[in-house]
Amino acid sequence: MDEPLALRWRHKRIGTARIVPSRPRAMGTGNLRRKAHASPVGKRSEANWVIRGTRKYLCRRPGTIQVHAVSTCAHCGVSLIDQPPKAARRRQVFDLPPQRLHVTEHQAESKECPACHQRTTAAFPSGVEAQAPYGPIVMALAVYFNHFPLVPYARLREVFRDLWDVALSAGPLLRANRFVAQELAPITESIRTAMQTEPVVNIGETGMRVMCHLYWFHTVSTPLLTFLFAHPKRGRDAINAMDIWPHPEGTTVHDGLPTYDAYPGTQARCNAHHGRELTAVTEATQQSWAADLKSLLGEMKEATDSARAAGEAQVNPALQAAWAYPL
Repeated sequence: MDEPLALRWRHKRIGTARIVPSRPRAMGTGNLRRKAHASPVGKRSEANWVIRGTRKYLCRRPGTIQVHAVSTCAHCGVSLIDQPPKAARRRQVFDLPPQRLHVTEHQAESKECPACHQRTTAAFPSGVEAQAPYGPIVMALAVYFNHFPLVPYARLREVFRDLWDVALSAGPLLRANRFVAQELAPITESIRTAMQTEPVVNIGETGMRVMCHLYWFHTVSTPLLTFLFAHPKRGRDAINAMDIWPHPEGTTVHDGLPTYDAYPGTQARCNAHHGRELTAVTEATQQSWAADLKSLLGEMKEATDSARAAGEAQVNPALQAAWAYPL
C-alpha cells in the first residue's frame, strides 16, 4: 500500500475502537460509518430481518362480552329474532381500558386527650410526606420509561401530560431515579462481583450526551448479566472506576481499545468490530481480500453457533482444516 493511500485509509477508518477519547467527534456519524455498521459479521442485513409477532390466544374470561345478534335470514329475509342461536363464532379484541388518574385522599385524624387536653395527630404513611405527591405506580412508570426506552425528561413530561394529564416535573423524576438506584445497589454490587469471576465477558463503550457533555456508556456483559456504567472518561479512569478489573480469571472480548491491553487476563477482539474494519478497508482500498476475510469470519461464526447448539465440544475438524488454507 503506497503512503498516500495508507494515509487516506487511516483518515477514513471508522469504528469507536480507534477514536481518541478526548475528541468530541465520537458522537458524529458519516457515510462510511453507516455503511460499515449495516452488515456486521455473522448477522443478516436489516433488509432480510423478519419480525415475527406473538400469537395471542383467546382469553377464557374476557372483561366484556358483546353479542352480535342475527335478526334476519341473509338468504330469504325471514325474521330470526325468536330463534335460538345454534352456534357462535368468537373473536376477541385486546385493548387497554381508558386511562384515568386515581386519587387517594389520606386524612390524618387529630384528637384531643380528655385527661391533659393535648392534641395527638396520626402520622401519614410513607410516601405521603408532601401535600399532593404522585404515587408509586406513576413514579415506577416514569423510571421505567426514562431508563428502558431512554425517554428524556422533557419528552417524558409530555407523555404523562398527553396520556394521563399528569403535570410531572423534573424534581420528582430525579428523586425517583435516586430512590430506585439506592434500592438496586445490592443487586448492582452482586452483578459487579459476579463479573469478576465469569469465564468470558464482553466489554465496550459508546459515547452519549449527559447535560450537553460527552460521556461514555461502558458495558460489561455475559449471556445472563449486564453491568452498565456512565463516566466522563473512556479510558483507564473509567475502567478503574467500574471496579470490575483486573479480570485475570477469564477472557475479555472488547473492541480493541488499547487501554484494555494494559490489564491482566486473556484478551480477545470482537468480530463485529473486525467486520467494520474490513468493510472500511474494502471501501477505501478496493482490495478483495478484506471482503473475503469478512465472509470467512461470518462462516466461522455460523459453524461455531451450529456446533454449540448441537452440544458439540468443537467445530468439525474438517471445517477447521479448510479454514486454515489461505484465501
